Amino acid sequence: MGYYQDVDEAYYIDELVYEEERERLHYQRQEQASFKRAVAAEVKRQLKTLTPTGVASQQDQKPEKRKQPNSGKRVIVSCKCCDKPFKARVSDRKRGWGRFCSKSCSAFWKTHRRKWVA
Repeated sequence: MGYYQDVDEAYYIDELVYEEERERLHYQRQEQASFKRAVAAEVKRQLKTLTPTGVASQQDQKPEKRKQPNSGKRVIVSCKCCDKPFKARVSDRKRGWGRFCSKSCSAFWKTHRRKWVA
């Protein structure tokens, strides 16, 4: 074997070792990151169950009831297209909205009925 062949083989072996080491470190970092995420999620879950005294109880784990937002006063109106009664907000009626019970009635009115009325 010649001198350059030995050098090329040495470089090739060094590259293989370097690649294997990089892959090993990559997988090790991935495992560490997933472990940290799991620990953080568990700590977060446990902190949610703690009371001010630091002791978890079943009563404290009940979900809080959310208050429904006030969507405004409603009135019963008949649909302009099909005459079906439905509830519409007063503020929408003042704007000129709330004339139809559904989007399909509104679309039908806009495409077909308008031509017959005029």
